[in-house]
Amino acid sequence: MITDPPYVGFGFTAGNYIEAFQPYLNEIVRCAGEEGRVAISQPLARVKAYSNLLDTTIVLRIQDAFADHRGDDAYFLLSNPVTNKISTREEWRDVPATSHPNPRDVGKMATLIKVMSAPGDTILDPFCGSGAIGLAAVLLGRNYIGIELDPLRAEDARRRFVELGVKELDWRRGRDSNPR
Repeated sequence: MITDPPYVGFGFTAGNYIEAFQPYLNEIVRCAGEEGRVAISQPLARVKAYSNLLDTTIVLRIQDAFADHRGDDAYFLLSNPVTNKISTREEWRDVPATSHPNPRDVGKMATLIKVMSAPGDTILDPFCGSGAIGLAAVLLGRNYIGIELDPLRAEDARRRFVELGVKELDWRRGRDSNPR
């Protein structure tokens, strides 16, 4: 599972972000299961707070490779210690630097997907936005499931897939967006 959750101002406030995101994080970890891996994009200040919430997981911060142009955002990986599937910093050394204003570009997502999965695996993105993770997954021969509640962003993602030539789209509208 690879995702970039909503920011403060998109249903979350700075004061309640960790607590408000907890139900989503619990569901993300549940969906990944014992064999799965999870990468979540978060400001570095939140990484420690998340690691305190996840006592059954190991948190690896990957700061250099996926920092945005301000240097205050990074991916962290969650991996069940039983599976021993934890990436090393060496795997991230060849990621080229970029001044792209959106750090979730397809090239960076491709690197992350290569490290976390094998061809034929399924990538789940519960906050798919404009679909950069999905585009990279499809280009690398992975199956992809993306979820987006904002109809405008979902349409942007759909359009990007069509422009890429993805012919087998199963586009559905959901009804319930609240995790249980």
